[in-house]
Amino acid sequence: MECDQLTAEMKERILNVLAELRKASRRLEASIPESSTLKGFHETNWHHTLLQVEAVLYAALRIDLKESQLEDAILASAFSEAIRMPSTDQQLDNFIVHNVDGALAATEVLSRYFNHNSDGDRVRVIAHCVREHQASPPQFMADFTTLLLEDALEEAISGEQTDLIKSIATKIAHPVESPRAEDVDGASRLVFSDAERKLLSRIGVEHWFVPNPESPWYNTSQAVITANMLVGYATPHGLAELVASRAPGEAMSFEDATIFESVEAAQASYKDACALLDTPAWTLMHDVWEHTQDAFADICDDMEEWFGELEGSGIEIERNPDGTIPFWDAPLKYPTSSELNPSEQAQFDFAETITLEVVRRLKSHEDTSAIFFALLSN
Repeated sequence: MECDQLTAEMKERILNVLAELRKASRRLEASIPESSTLKGFHETNWHHTLLQVEAVLYAALRIDLKESQLEDAILASAFSEAIRMPSTDQQLDNFIVHNVDGALAATEVLSRYFNHNSDGDRVRVIAHCVREHQASPPQFMADFTTLLLEDALEEAISGEQTDLIKSIATKIAHPVESPRAEDVDGASRLVFSDAERKLLSRIGVEHWFVPNPESPWYNTSQAVITANMLVGYATPHGLAELVASRAPGEAMSFEDATIFESVEAAQASYKDACALLDTPAWTLMHDVWEHTQDAFADICDDMEEWFGELEGSGIEIERNPDGTIPFWDAPLKYPTSSELNPSEQAQFDFAETITLEVVRRLKSHEDTSAIFFALLSN
């Protein structure tokens, strides 16, 4: 509401669209039984949508989008994350195609907000930007697609199928260098062979859309991708989510020796997230990441005091004989390497607690809008 670059009409339209998405989110959440492990999925996703809408406003201002481009970026960012569905007995998680679902929803909803004759092209542009955000981070998307394809095949994978999966993953991981085709409506997508397309259809993927520097909406698409990468990888919230996914006991079983190794892995993901960003967007990512690293350094200092407070209150921390704490300043032993004795099990359990506490402190460290505003003011 305080953004001078948005007109009163634009602000009203954005808020009305967000209200529609919020109502839809609440309906979906209400359809999940209270006893279900999925309860809260759509509330969490709504929070993520809001974070991204906030981030895209600042990304668009840094990229210097003008007039309607700014509103297009905000609306595209809202739809890029709004249509997420979890896996159930009736359907699979739509993560790999939620960009396509989001573009369909944007086209349906926004056609009621824009005049077909004078503004119809803007709906098409917004839909393009929603589709293209899925291209980043490229290596992560390549790795994730590989896992889905391997799971979809179920039976033993042949050498030919292995080569096809590698070829698909290479194209997704390097979208700028890979062959691309342009549809009649201007959409840019990777070129796959007939055999690759047939394999991708096993996971519901028909096309893999990528940003095109020659398209008239490229800068708008950059803002949407930047917002997605900021929220997921550069902010304290993003770092917290990455660290949480690598916690001891999590299903992915990364087996990091210490939480600092988890943070280093998150840094690799951050670098991947910067791969498709032009200079203005990259500098914003870098500035926010530097702020997040400073926040993590402060948290590390506070954690040392927290350990002392726990022990001072009578809670026992199972330290090593030399006084170090596994997963903090000493390597953690995992149950996959050998059976844990009671002391080692206590250390493993506390390692999970360490992650939970660091994640909590990262998420509550600072309001993201204050971060972006401070960076834009410099």
